[in-house]
Amino acid sequence: MSTQLGEEWQHIQDPLGFVIATDGMKDLEPKGTHITQKTKKEMETMISKERSEEVNSATPMKNISWSDYSGNGGNGSTKSKSNSDNE
Repeated sequence: MSTQLGEEWQHIQDPLGFVIATDGMKDLEPKGTHITQKTKKEMETMISKERSEEVNSATPMKNISWSDYSGNGGNGSTKSKSNSDNE
C-alpha cells in the first residue's frame, strides 16, 4: 500500500512486455485505487496552483536579471576601479 494515497502496489513480472502490451500504459485501467481520473485531475490542478503560488511568493516582483550589462558591475557606481585604487 502506498503511504500517501492508500493505493495497492502492483508487481509487474515483465515491465517491458507490460508497457508494450498496454501501449505505453495508455490502455490500462487503474486497479487498486479509489481515485478516479476526474479526482486525479482535480488533485493535480490543486497541487499545481499551490506550487505556483509558492514559487511566485518567493520571487521578487521587481526587475531582476541574471546579468548586469550596465558596465558598472551592478554596484550602482559608474566609476571604474584602476590599479591605483586597490593600493
